Amino acid sequence: MSASTEVRVGQLVRDAHTEREGVVMAMPGTYGARFWLRPEGGGLEWEVLPEFVQTLGDKTASESA
Repeated sequence: MSASTEVRVGQLVRDAHTEREGVVMAMPGTYGARFWLRPEGGGLEWEVLPEFVQTLGDKTASESA
């Protein structure tokens, strides 16, 4: 992820490590140094290191439905 790229809670992003897409539920600093993502349709959250987070434009979970 580029340092200049803004990521926010509710945004749909791609986890380049697992090749999954998920909604940002928590930012680094909230519960450690990782992002917390959840599958767009719901399900178990997973942790992602910041370097594996790729933005998908400004798309939020509600806009992709």
